[in-house]
Amino acid sequence: MAFEIDLDAIAAKREEEIGSTDRFPFVFKGETWQCLDPLILTDDLKAELQELDNDDLEGYVLFFLGEDQAQKFWEMGGGSAQVANAQRLWVEHNTDESGPTRRTPSSNRMQRRSKRR
Repeated sequence: MAFEIDLDAIAAKREEEIGSTDRFPFVFKGETWQCLDPLILTDDLKAELQELDNDDLEGYVLFFLGEDQAQKFWEMGGGSAQVANAQRLWVEHNTDESGPTRRTPSSNRMQRRSKRR
């Protein structure tokens, strides 16, 4: 039996669990913000993001939060560092490779030691 990835089912499950197919929530100053998910940007959005200057921190926040949220986010003391940190944590959470099918380096060492005995 071949392994099949159903992207439609993944998007539907994501919509059900977090309420969006392309954004993820994070909390800052007691408010929940909806950030564009950097893991699933469309090609057009990737191109738009690449057009931003590296030092355009305002543009970065606008891109990922959108105009409506960005203004309030800034008023509450938020900035690009908070958005980048939320994204980093989101990416780490969604690319965690420590699942049951992955061996950790320590378990590999333990197996080598037990074979030597």
